[in-house]
Amino acid sequence: HQHNRLMSHAFSQGSLVSAPAPDAPPEEKEGVFGAFDNGRLLAAVGVDAFLVHWGPDLVLPMGGIAGVATWADERGKGHVDKLLRLSLEKMREAGQVV
Repeated sequence: HQHNRLMSHAFSQGSLVSAPAPDAPPEEKEGVFGAFDNGRLLAAVGVDAFLVHWGPDLVLPMGGIAGVATWADERGKGHVDKLLRLSLEKMREAGQVV
């Protein structure tokens, strides 16, 4: 729920993009990293996995950075920097070379 609200704040001028059902379980999104303080999501960064085809014999895994967002009151505090560094580390661990 917090992730939907943060993405709406960052990319939809505050209009809730998709409201979760009232009985929806807590969010777990593969490839999404978040910075939290006392249970509040402060910032988020997503990594989408792709394959890059360089000719018929070479296919390389790639990670695309997407959905980078933070609340206005949390900007300039280094949350996104830490999440981007973590994302790059996880991409390297996953063999995403591009």
